[in-house]
Amino acid sequence: MSAVALEKYRFPSKEDYSGAVTAIIRLQDAYKISPRNLTQSILGERQAIKVTTRICFEIGREAYYLENYWHTKEWMLECLRKMDEENDYEDVSLPEIYDFLAFSEYKVGNLRKAMQYTKDILQSDPTHERALSNFNFFSKQMKEDPEAFNRVVTEQTRNVYPETLGYEELCREAKPIPKENHHKMVCFYFTHKNNPRLILRPIKVEVAHLKPRIWIFKKFLSETEMARLRELAVPKLKRATARNWKTGEFEPADYRISKRYRQ
Repeated sequence: MSAVALEKYRFPSKEDYSGAVTAIIRLQDAYKISPRNLTQSILGERQAIKVTTRICFEIGREAYYLENYWHTKEWMLECLRKMDEENDYEDVSLPEIYDFLAFSEYKVGNLRKAMQYTKDILQSDPTHERALSNFNFFSKQMKEDPEAFNRVVTEQTRNVYPETLGYEELCREAKPIPKENHHKMVCFYFTHKNNPRLILRPIKVEVAHLKPRIWIFKKFLSETEMARLRELAVPKLKRATARNWKTGEFEPADYRISKRYRQ
């Protein structure tokens, strides 16, 4: 136990877990990445880790706890796809998936789908307590608002600032760089006014964007150097905080999930 206590900082906490899922969801929103893109590594040249049905389920469930019902739905649907196409049933049951799908579809505005998933649960388990409760609730909703049963929501509704949408558009380069500026997108060696250290080992720079100016520094650190920095920093990393404008105190915030080094 003493060894575990000494190394506990290496194990993720519940806060780390929730923050990781939030980060995945933010990347999906910013770059318009579907769960299938992530599970099948359709992101670039580097091969990503295998994403199992169980991992998809865990991400979807955490998104549910974060009240992000659109992404709950998307990840649970990916679970169904992997079960159907890849025959991957890793310790996940269909009723569990249908349960999350039913309520998530209801929350995003698809009452018909919510009712169908609920019926699917009851077909395999007529005594399923939550499904029975949802069935009665959805039936009542249909009577109160008949048009809701035929309403179909196919796009995510996000309550974000216009600046956020602009930032995300910039991240994914939704607007291509004009041809007349292509000659300015160059790579070069940076020596910072002929700094002696950088003359022997200049920094490799790629101009990624002109306005705002974005430079990418290539091979700035070696894999060994990065591993050593992580080794030194991880034990002292604490969740970053933001100032509460009402109280003036620094506290954790949902929109800030990074960690920072603290003495």
